[in-house]
Amino acid sequence: MGIFLNHKIRRRVVIFAIGMAAVSCQIAERANDRSPSVRELTILYTHDEHGWMEGVEAGRGAAEMFGLWKAREGYSSDGPYLILSGGDMWTGPAISTWFGGESMVEIMNAMGYNAAALGNHEFDFKTEGLLSRRAESAFPYLSANIRLKENGEPPEFVTPYIIEVVNDLRVGIIGLTTTSTPYSAFPDYVAPYDFIDYHQALADILPAVNADSPDVIIVISTFAVRS
Repeated sequence: MGIFLNHKIRRRVVIFAIGMAAVSCQIAERANDRSPSVRELTILYTHDEHGWMEGVEAGRGAAEMFGLWKAREGYSSDGPYLILSGGDMWTGPAISTWFGGESMVEIMNAMGYNAAALGNHEFDFKTEGLLSRRAESAFPYLSANIRLKENGEPPEFVTPYIIEVVNDLRVGIIGLTTTSTPYSAFPDYVAPYDFIDYHQALADILPAVNADSPDVIIVISTFAVRS
């Protein structure tokens, strides 16, 4: 992609998410609530940021996009908003690549991201670099389909899903990492990990997510499609 402000629509597993834009939806409270009403949730979603915090053109960077969120979507930190990334947060311009993605984490922290899916480019600076970026991030990295080959468990730098409460809605957010990662990342860097089938990963994790009584479930990811 290469620029923050981009309006290409990509379908996701559970709901639609609009890259570099926003999705608004109204969700009825669960039927067993005493006073049924409508709740509003706006999802501000980006993917394939690749470190382009300044944009490839003037006026098309992270600051301008954040301004549009406020002006067009009415964003406020205490409003009914979720800010999510589908992953591939770094590797692009020198300001991101030279510092191993650190500057991109600083930007996304400042913008108030709630969570990011783990993309294949998050492995570009080896596991050590990923662990450093995760420690600096104010938001979790999500992936339900990455496993350690040695024991079948998720590695320490990811969480399969989270529950966020927004406007009295319990929102389950599941992350998926592209199964192309073994060849779309540096193979040696991801050799300790298995990237299991999406359907199997969702089948494995959904009972736990449902046990947390979500009102809505969102799946976020950056999928790579082989030509």
